Amino acid sequence: MEIAYDLASHGANTSIVMRSPIHVMTKELIRLGMTLVHYLPLKMIDGLLLMMANAVFGDLSRHGITRPEKGPFVLKSETGRSPVIDVGTIGLIKKDKIKVHGRITKIKGRTIEFEGGKEASFDAIVFATGYKSTTNLWLKVIR
Repeated sequence: MEIAYDLASHGANTSIVMRSPIHVMTKELIRLGMTLVHYLPLKMIDGLLLMMANAVFGDLSRHGITRPEKGPFVLKSETGRSPVIDVGTIGLIKKDKIKVHGRITKIKGRTIEFEGGKEASFDAIVFATGYKSTTNLWLKVIR
């Protein structure tokens, strides 16, 4: 999300793809959770952090960002998936300076088709795929 923030902050029309639910946190919330991990169960820490994240960011689902069912610290301990640390990207999403799309289903030249059939045109694609790429599922060699 940092790449999208940098691009949008410098005037580029920017979109991101959300392939799966994520937790969005601030550095301060993660720091608090790391302190509390010595004193409280992870589920209790997650409940507290999720309430605080909701107070900071509001309901992000209306912007296309959904949360996983498990809390950020339980998810990290069970799967290794880390929450996203917001650097200002959420503010730009809320101001509609960064668009959020669902999964990519097809690329046709400069046009990207997303889940649900929505299409948009782009000059460039930056693959910042996180821990697991699914590019091979939709990218086909054109001969």
